[in-house]
Amino acid sequence: MAQPIVIQLQELASDSSHDINDLLRKGLMVATKLDLKEFREWIIAELNGYAGGGEPVPDYRVVHGDLRVENPFHGPQPFLVPSELHDHVTKIKVSESVASIQQLIEGSKKGHLVYYFPPGDRKDAHVDAG
Repeated sequence: MAQPIVIQLQELASDSSHDINDLLRKGLMVATKLDLKEFREWIIAELNGYAGGGEPVPDYRVVHGDLRVENPFHGPQPFLVPSELHDHVTKIKVSESVASIQQLIEGSKKGHLVYYFPPGDRKDAHVDAG
């Protein structure tokens, strides 16, 4: 006999070897079945991303990092900005889906996550949050 879906969800959440997307999708099923509207909206935003949606980006998705520019001869170099602009250029709201963030992490150097700003925001710049 199959385990109840809530038990399956608990098992997925307690084991870090499971994929976060599987956990979120199963959570979406539980939220829908139990009519948990706020939980369902949060899961959908995490799965699809916050860009263009009505959901504001949560505080835990605000990333602070170092602004670097790409020097063709020496690689990424620190980009110094006046103190009054520091937070504006080193703090971003990560609105991508969990799957996109997971790909960024898997494709990054150990200990560093490089996040490229969306085109038009801060063109040709990235945050090194390592």
